[in-house]
Amino acid sequence: MKKRIISATVVLVVSAIACTKEETTPSTIIPEDCFWATCQAETKTTLDAELNILWQKDDAVGIFVGNTAQSVYVVKKKDAGGISANLTLDEAPAEPGTSLSANVAYYPQADVKSCASSGDTYKINVTMPSVQTYATNSFGVGAMPMVAVTTDVEDRNLSMKNLYGALRLKFCGNGYPVKSITLTGNSGEKIAGKAVVTCSHEGEPTIEFDKSAKTSITLDCGNGVPLDSETETVFLIALPPITFSNGFTVTIEAENGTTVKNVSSSVTINRNTIKTMSSASLQNFFALQKLVDEGDNEYMPLGLIGNAYTFCVPKGVSITNLKAVYATDATSVTVSDVPQVSGVSENDFTSGLTYNVQYGENTVPVTVTVFRFDLPALYVETPNQVAITSKENWIENTIFRLWSNTDASIEDLKGGSIKGRGNSTWSRPKKPYAVKLSGKKALLGMPADKRWNLLANYIDRTSIRNAVAFEIARKTELAWTPNGRFVELILNGEHKGNYYLCEHIKLGTNRVNITEMSATDIDGEAVTGGYITEITTDDVQEFTTEVFHWPVNIKEPDEDVIQPEQIAYLERYFNTFERVLKKQEDGDYRNYIDIDSFIDWWLVFELTMNHEPNNPKSCYMYKDRGGKIFAGPVWDFDWGTFLASRTSSFLIKGALYYYDLFNDYYFVSRLKERWAAYVDTGVFDTIGTFIDDTAATLVYSDVMDFAMWESDQTINGDEHDAYNVAVGKLKSAYLAKLAWLKTSIPALVTPPEPVPQGDQDGDTTPFEIEEGVEDW
Repeated sequence: MKKRIISATVVLVVSAIACTKEETTPSTIIPEDCFWATCQAETKTTLDAELNILWQKDDAVGIFVGNTAQSVYVVKKKDAGGISANLTLDEAPAEPGTSLSANVAYYPQADVKSCASSGDTYKINVTMPSVQTYATNSFGVGAMPMVAVTTDVEDRNLSMKNLYGALRLKFCGNGYPVKSITLTGNSGEKIAGKAVVTCSHEGEPTIEFDKSAKTSITLDCGNGVPLDSETETVFLIALPPITFSNGFTVTIEAENGTTVKNVSSSVTINRNTIKTMSSASLQNFFALQKLVDEGDNEYMPLGLIGNAYTFCVPKGVSITNLKAVYATDATSVTVSDVPQVSGVSENDFTSGLTYNVQYGENTVPVTVTVFRFDLPALYVETPNQVAITSKENWIENTIFRLWSNTDASIEDLKGGSIKGRGNSTWSRPKKPYAVKLSGKKALLGMPADKRWNLLANYIDRTSIRNAVAFEIARKTELAWTPNGRFVELILNGEHKGNYYLCEHIKLGTNRVNITEMSATDIDGEAVTGGYITEITTDDVQEFTTEVFHWPVNIKEPDEDVIQPEQIAYLERYFNTFERVLKKQEDGDYRNYIDIDSFIDWWLVFELTMNHEPNNPKSCYMYKDRGGKIFAGPVWDFDWGTFLASRTSSFLIKGALYYYDLFNDYYFVSRLKERWAAYVDTGVFDTIGTFIDDTAATLVYSDVMDFAMWESDQTINGDEHDAYNVAVGKLKSAYLAKLAWLKTSIPALVTPPEPVPQGDQDGDTTPFEIEEGVEDW
């Protein structure tokens, strides 16, 4: 049989889909750090007489090697290309798990959550993806899950079993470009999302979906798969074993066109089988592929909602004479009754444009909006353009694309979720948002992660208060400060103005780099960290401290992980620190907090004139395993900062723990020493230039943003000023406060050095012997 190797971006299904009996035994002894992965005869499934799907480089399998802690094994380049392969250890678990009596493997590794045993049966918690990727005559990466259980822990041969079957759809059409295909059961059957896989060495694996599981699966076809009018194009959707009792509905999305196909009779999908549907013809489409300017520069569509296209071009590009390149099976295309020719006809897109696309007697209007920006643009599209109305509920399957203002390229961020965020800011007309991408992405040069924030800066006329504060924090030695970039936000086809896309405060290698806790870390050294906390009156608190009565909200571990023992430990730690600081208990408070971080955090808030710690709000602290409490990261500087009225006084000298710290010799002495070093290096003097440079990049963007979102607030005192005036006020206030601190911090009265504990008893000072008296 001829073997055809599918590209690495397509294939992970491999041995479970097609194999030959001759290749089920390794030719050499399996190394200790490897497994041999093949398939049992019962899972043999051939897609057609010409095709085998093969293991490819970097295919990853999650394996519970004799315990409940997952290891990651991958296919190396030298082992790729066959229907069986060596899997080599790539990532060992950080901590050992509970013992298992066999090795349990699951593909794809990224979807595995945990594994538990009951005798010879194993239950694996997984997330079955609701979005699959199109591959020519095959399945996309991760679409066809597999599982294997060895005879015992010594057995390193994995006989992989398919968990799914598949549906084969066949379409034809004269160039019709299929963008996506969504399948939904007519009775709301669960077919994706959280599930439990039950498996054993001998038995047939089963899947049980959670009540929160999804009722649809989408096959993402990327930029579009064009159909042929003569030859059928095959689309394969992997599906769990299931009976669609009342049939299912298939929605085929094309650029500027949607076709719905419905099957009303009962359809059963069995494991290891492919159910083939009869061929269907798709027609009536208009696909606007690109716009071309007079210099032959090409601009691709950023989004399409219904019959409305969105494009972005750099600020300097003229949009009065752009040519549209499109594909269609329409009988005619006109603009204001003028016939159009793809790639030839020029039009003015300044106020948008409508193409009238005629199919026989039916005419469909297709609108095109072209934005001109000198900043990057983040395009966000929620499913069915549903409005974002909640701070608690994520809207999943949201589209995210990032447009570059430098080369007009578009990066597909591969989807994710979005919700509202903020406290008082959420009540404002211009809404802030939280973003959770489906995978880690390095956005605009910032370190890769899934979690991001879109700050609206509605209250801030300059839009740069947060950015300036973060830059000040980076001049200190605080461990981590959020990065950010300014972008234009296009939400569901509508320009929403200027936003600050910045990193979310969370635990991670590129964020707050401390130990990640699990639900089992409830005693010993493990319970000591890591934690991220926020002292705030805005959110629900896990506890209130004993002496100072500060409300503490625990951000990490999150609510799905944190245990009562962890909350109790952290509460005891805060309470002990507070009693020692107030001298209600013996000890040195410096054993509980890192005073350098508390000094730097205080300096940032004083330099920015941020009053929030007095409330308190947005006061973040973190504690690593076995470590002290550190102040930071800094956050929330858009309201009541950089004010001329606050340039000649200490603003938070009495906030949080600072009243007592400023009455301590060690803290004040160290503050003066640290401040003198910063002044000597001039790091804070550079902020004036940063303000100028950052504001200069927003002048054009501000014109559009201010026209949409002139603030109804007066807290900053510049809400209705011209942009350059507002920026000038911010800069002047900062420089004035910096000058005042350069004089005032050295002039602080240093409290007396504490008397050593032994001297305080009054009986430890040695006596001196004077000369004797000779004359009585």
